[in-house]
Amino acid sequence: LGSGYPLTLTDDLPPEIAYTGFLQVTGEGEASYDDQNRRLVWTGTPTVGEPVTLTYSAQVLISDPTAVWNTATLSGPEGVESEDVAVFIVDGYSVHLPLVMRAGY
Repeated sequence: LGSGYPLTLTDDLPPEIAYTGFLQVTGEGEASYDDQNRRLVWTGTPTVGEPVTLTYSAQVLISDPTAVWNTATLSGPEGVESEDVAVFIVDGYSVHLPLVMRAGY
């Protein structure tokens, strides 16, 4: 949500995924992708309480069961920073629990 101050979000993509060209901002601001540094950057000054959504497409480059960690950093005035992490599992293992029933049910 916006604060009325200029904000910058940076997201250095993990090596397990590749940006595939789709980048959209819903709300205030502009976004771009820096191919050389594998970094998404959004800048804007949303009004207080205004939501901003950054949507992009990416391709998973691995096929082994792996947890992929993606960290984005939101920077505001006077050096204030907030970091958020998203984790997703690629090709996770399936677990099948046994079905246990009591007699008489």
